[in-house]
Amino acid sequence: MELCVENNTDGLSFVGDKEQLCRALTNLVDNAICVSKKEDKVVMSAEIIHINNKTNLVIKVIDDGCGIPENALKTLFDPFFTTKSNGTGLGLANVRKIIELHNGTVEVDNRLEQGAVFTIVLPISG
Repeated sequence: MELCVENNTDGLSFVGDKEQLCRALTNLVDNAICVSKKEDKVVMSAEIIHINNKTNLVIKVIDDGCGIPENALKTLFDPFFTTKSNGTGLGLANVRKIIELHNGTVEVDNRLEQGAVFTIVLPISG
C-alpha cells in the first residue's frame, strides 16, 4: 500500500486546533488504509480554493478500496454506526464534529468498487 501526500497550498498557513485536526486526518487516513489492498494507493491532498471571495483549505483523502455500501452512506457520520467488525462507530462522527468546530464541512464521494473520497473544506478567510 502506498501513501501519497500532495501539498498544493503554496505555503499558506491555517490556524486551528492542531491536535484535533491531526486526530481527524489520522482517522480518515487510517480508514482508507484499512480498506486498501497491498497494491492500492491512498492519497491525502491539500489545496487552496477561492469560492465567492472566500479562501478555503480543501483536504481530500482518497482510497482505491471497495467503496462504501450504499445503505451506509446516510448514517456514515452518525455516532456508533460502523461497518467494521471491531469498530466503535465514533471515528467518523468525531471527524465531523472536529471539522464543524473549525467552521468547516466534511463530505464523502462514494466510488463503489473503486474507493471513496472524503473532502474537508475549512474556511481561511472571508
